[in-house]
Amino acid sequence: WGILKNDYYTNTKMFRTTILRLLGLSIPFYLKVSASVLEDSVILLLLNAGYFFLSFIMFIIMGTLINSIIKENEQTIWQMYLATTITGRKGYIAQKYILSMVFYFITGAYAWFVNEVAYQINGVCVSKSFILLFVIFFVFQAALELPCMLRFGTVYGGYIKIILMFAVIFGIIIYGLYGNIKLF
Repeated sequence: WGILKNDYYTNTKMFRTTILRLLGLSIPFYLKVSASVLEDSVILLLLNAGYFFLSFIMFIIMGTLINSIIKENEQTIWQMYLATTITGRKGYIAQKYILSMVFYFITGAYAWFVNEVAYQINGVCVSKSFILLFVIFFVFQAALELPCMLRFGTVYGGYIKIILMFAVIFGIIIYGLYGNIKLF
């Protein structure tokens, strides 16, 4: 709990900014669109795509909060103090994993709530399965990202993450072009 308190006190401004960003992104979900406009299928499609994009951006904003928390804790004095605590470095790393999962689950619950409100107002929302996929994707991404960031720092860990993502995407493209895919 001490590490969590430290994260809150050292990043209070970032927590407030993130909450304001999430609330600001929620405003389009609460706007009522007239029924005559909703009859147009193109407008309906654009509204649904906008809700989809805004729901995805909510998770990205939460990821920036997690990155800033880790970046704030990269100071040498904090690392030396952390080594002397009871939980040590292992407890710190476990706390970052748990914190990132909790943040993404809270963001998923908030996105689900906002989309439910948008459905009640306009009859258009993002499917709950997409929100669940966003949660799963970002938790999985955090599980791959956190070891790099905690070991090499946020800057070099970000570089390693980008290189690994490009390697995976490149491998998928090569397999898609030249691999034996019996489904197609």
